[in-house]
Amino acid sequence: MESTSALPDFEPANKSRPVSFDPGIRRGFFSSTQQLRAFFFSQTQDNHQLAVFVHGFAGNYLSTWGLIPHLLWTGADTDAILRNWDFLFIGYETRKIHTYLDIAERIGTEWGYCFSGSPPYPRKYAKVSLFGHSLGTLGIRQFLCATAKHHESLAQCLHSVTLFGSPLAGSKLAYLANVTHPIAKALTPLNPQLRMLRVWSEGSFKYSPWPPVRVVVGQGDWIAGTEMHELVTWPGDLTPEITTLGHSDLVRPDAWQDSVVLNSVRMVLR
Repeated sequence: MESTSALPDFEPANKSRPVSFDPGIRRGFFSSTQQLRAFFFSQTQDNHQLAVFVHGFAGNYLSTWGLIPHLLWTGADTDAILRNWDFLFIGYETRKIHTYLDIAERIGTEWGYCFSGSPPYPRKYAKVSLFGHSLGTLGIRQFLCATAKHHESLAQCLHSVTLFGSPLAGSKLAYLANVTHPIAKALTPLNPQLRMLRVWSEGSFKYSPWPPVRVVVGQGDWIAGTEMHELVTWPGDLTPEITTLGHSDLVRPDAWQDSVVLNSVRMVLR
């Protein structure tokens, strides 16, 4: 577990990313490439709700999400729903992880800091919404049923779960990365980790249910799969929402309006 006292100060995002800053924008934005996290927080109201985004295989805690970080930074305070939430994007080094539990531990670590108001977070958070893409969705599923990683009761503090491009049955393309990324073995169709997580989820949901999980899939997603047998439903899942988008496009909007991912974010954060 990461030591709170060892956490370095966030670096302003313009030191590591070519983002132009407008002093009139009310959102604070701090990013740490060392700690693989970016945090957007209201400077005009004391928000206690946090939306957490977890990227997928070989992704990046910011770039995976396209314009979403910038759009939230510039527009969240003008939106009646989003203004009441702060936003956290967390990452992990895909080459260094071997199991879904490694991602779950990453989520659990930040969860603990957020709920205790430990640095670098300026306040305590009482509600969290989880958003994941691709491999990150399996890390979130692992976190949901790994009760030892929970710092608070999910029934009390988990507002929603939304998963984009989730490889519910594995990916036929995972074998291409087996040599360079150990976690790729956990993405092959019907692999032991995936089957074990499914059974673990069934048992955990029965005794400690979480909010209904929204699953958004794309007809053009050749990574997570497009066939009906690949769109399986896990414990607690709502009926998958079908879009025409591909795997990456699911979470990379071009603009604020008519965006599948941003519409989903606003819908669940109401």
